Amino acid sequence: MRGACTAKTREVKLCPAAPEVERNSDSMLTATRRGQSCPVGLCDMQPVMAEGVRALLQQDPALEWRWSAFSRDEMRAAQAADPADVLLVDRSFGSLAVTEFLNGLSRAPARPRVAVWSTVMSVTEAERFICAGAAGVLMRTALPAELLECLHRLAAGGIWAHPSLFPRGIARAQRREPGLTAREQEVCELVRRGCSNREVAVDLGISPGTVKIHLQHIFAKAGVRDRSALVTVSAALLSEDLSEAAEARQPPPANASFGIANFSLAKA
Repeated sequence: MRGACTAKTREVKLCPAAPEVERNSDSMLTATRRGQSCPVGLCDMQPVMAEGVRALLQQDPALEWRWSAFSRDEMRAAQAADPADVLLVDRSFGSLAVTEFLNGLSRAPARPRVAVWSTVMSVTEAERFICAGAAGVLMRTALPAELLECLHRLAAGGIWAHPSLFPRGIARAQRREPGLTAREQEVCELVRRGCSNREVAVDLGISPGTVKIHLQHIFAKAGVRDRSALVTVSAALLSEDLSEAAEARQPPPANASFGIANFSLAKA
């Protein structure tokens, strides 16, 4: 029922062939060990989608459906009351909100492994989630077998992402923050100097609305919510980005597929 956190537990038939995996000290995750199933929690805005995931997980003895939540507050309450080792989180709550949630988990004493999924996701956005601490990134159009593969990988302490989202390799995304585009660098520099949106628009020959869109993307990449916070981190952000500019301009491999990496400029 929407508006109330549903916490569901069930008895699971233990799988004698479940892989043995030691505790991951970095994430403080108690991973799936022999004779144990991995508890999974879901935070999704669509109850029908939640029911579909629940039905799928109940068919897998290595994964235990723990609870579903329909808001971030419900998810926090459910996780505090009945912790899950793996979380599947809907990107529809907003790119910035999900990034902040991931950053907040880094301070948690026992951090769950998190997969973010979405109907539409850009490569840059996927990089941002991985940099913030997500262990998985997938599309809501994924096949059931792909979703299960992702959850199994996270339960074992690994990472999972569709290759089309990371044509240069997921390791590259893990070791750097996604850089600003050339235009975003210009906007960020002018904001750092104290220019208003209108002044930035006049200086760059673009509309104030376009400036707002660029700022939304910059805020999300920097992990901040407002201009004052951006000014605080802008020098480091621009410096790091310029050092990555040459690498970022390299074209992806000729055989890279972007089939499911649909770009979205939706407001976070």
